[in-house]
Amino acid sequence: MTSRRLFLGSVATAGAGALGVTAFNFPVAAQPAANPVTGEIHRQLRSGVKKLLDGSGPDGARQLATTLRIYAATLNDDQIRAALRKANRQTLLYGPVNHAEMARLADELGVPKSLLPAHPTSTPQGREQALDRMLKEGLSPFLREAADNLDQTAVTLQERASRIRNAALQCESCGWACGFVQPSEAAMTVSCAMALVFPPAAEFCAAASANYLMVYLACAICAVFNGC
Repeated sequence: MTSRRLFLGSVATAGAGALGVTAFNFPVAAQPAANPVTGEIHRQLRSGVKKLLDGSGPDGARQLATTLRIYAATLNDDQIRAALRKANRQTLLYGPVNHAEMARLADELGVPKSLLPAHPTSTPQGREQALDRMLKEGLSPFLREAADNLDQTAVTLQERASRIRNAALQCESCGWACGFVQPSEAAMTVSCAMALVFPPAAEFCAAASANYLMVYLACAICAVFNGC
């Protein structure tokens, strides 16, 4: 019998596509500096993902939201803005992408391979919008916005569980969950392009990459549990 995890992975991919969420390729994410705080954050993210996929959806989503807010608090947005100002803008907008490192991080965080997007859609225009926002605000607002989305995911899953006994599944809008996928992907791409030319920025690449994975997962899970 197909496991719930594998089932969710395959169905979520189809559901996200049905909502118009296209697949993505990933930048090469430089390895973050090894430190106990980042390690614990990754452990908490992995635990939240496991709950989200294995039957404790609302609890998992809330744990991921809390963890992303903690992750955001560890980031130095002044350093991020300074690094971005020093980087070549063309490199940030047109830098190379690669799937392998993102696949490694996804595996570390427990995100099924069946959920990983496969084709690049990041555009220079999308990257430029993310870059301009990051130059003004840094990276932490992206993580806090993702956390808000995950809190809404928890509410949606809770409400859906209470209604599913008495109503057939009907596709409901996941725009609130999926609308932040492309901005998160663009922020990740910019952050990791920066890390390629400025290795000390590897921690920002790792944070942006983990954030994107959680945003993408929230979108896919919303699609599954809303019958899309």
